[in-house]
Amino acid sequence: MTNVATRPTVLRAPDALAEAGAAITARHGPAIFTSCCVMLAVAWFVAALGLISTAEGAVAKAFAARLPTSLTITAPASGLPDPPFPFPAGAAARLAAMPGVVAAGVWWPARLDGGPVTVSTGPGSWPVAGLRPPVIAAGPGFLAAAGVKVGAGRAFDAWDHAHAAGTCLVGSALARRLGLAWPGRQQLIYLGGLACTVTGIVASAPARPALLGSVMLPASAATAFFGPPGRPAGGGPAIVVRVRPGAAATVARLAPYEISAAAPRQFRVAVPPSPVQLDRQVSGALHGLFAIACWAGAVFCLIGISGFSYFIAAQRLPELSLRRALGARRRHIAVHVLTESALLGLLGGLAGAGLGVAVIVLAAQAMGWTPVANPVTLWPAPLAGACAGLVAGIVPAARAAWIRPARGLTKFAPL
Repeated sequence: MTNVATRPTVLRAPDALAEAGAAITARHGPAIFTSCCVMLAVAWFVAALGLISTAEGAVAKAFAARLPTSLTITAPASGLPDPPFPFPAGAAARLAAMPGVVAAGVWWPARLDGGPVTVSTGPGSWPVAGLRPPVIAAGPGFLAAAGVKVGAGRAFDAWDHAHAAGTCLVGSALARRLGLAWPGRQQLIYLGGLACTVTGIVASAPARPALLGSVMLPASAATAFFGPPGRPAGGGPAIVVRVRPGAAATVARLAPYEISAAAPRQFRVAVPPSPVQLDRQVSGALHGLFAIACWAGAVFCLIGISGFSYFIAAQRLPELSLRRALGARRRHIAVHVLTESALLGLLGGLAGAGLGVAVIVLAAQAMGWTPVANPVTLWPAPLAGACAGLVAGIVPAARAAWIRPARGLTKFAPL
């Protein structure tokens, strides 16, 4: 009697893929359900990570709009009766040339001589008695540094500053009280008997809202009319610096040296408080909350996928037992189940990535945010789906690999 040596069975990768594809096609119902489970898990993960980035971007944008963009530089008050001008010549121009600075300009409250101030809209009109509007001396660059927007007429130009022109700007709130309209009719106001031609009406001044109730003159004209700045006018001169968001701290540290490298300590820089620390705390809390929800949802979906894969493997007990009886090895059975689970996970991952992006876009539009999705979380999504299916199929594959053919072929029993 001749002993015939049997060759061990071999399962090649193309054969495993072909068998997994045939099994998926033959049982499209359970396959669709499993892919949908993976799709929901991947979509939840991608959407949660995308919403984290979108929410953090919205929070950062909201806090960026509240970053300090205006600095005020002052000098100590002098004890002299007629103190000298505290800032060197060209200080505002040097500050305006600094990186991160948008504009810079000197201003001070103009000194008003005499008794009560009377303002009228023309020689023949009735004066507005008892009205004492603040009169601001605005140096070159101050209007831009204060964010002044002229709604009617024009602002000061270089000629006005160079020739001490008797022109002025009137805030919109004060213009309504005076009955001023479009300043194209050569309207005049009188400040202590001095006539000023209204060239424009200030519509808004976000950095200095008080300017809406004030009269502004070129600094050269204010000096010619009322004299140099000093304590009788209510305060000394100051420099307003408008900076880009995020540059306030750096500019505040370097500005005194830009004004005077020899004596920088005599200048004080006032910086509004920055909400950067609060921004980090809010972003960290949002990131932690979404991360917990993201991983919790993914784990629950994986548990559901694993349980359903185990149920499907139990239903295929006769088929897997017949394969074992015909010579399939345990590892072949395990590879078959794992390949099928990985393919279903890959298909679900592809669909889940698209669904997650759609959820991010729709949620961002509903909240009025800008959708943000990190490519690092999108490109690996199909691979993550395949890995999820692979992990979910480990337990069913292990149990199926240890099936006893006699048991599987005689009765339908759970694994």
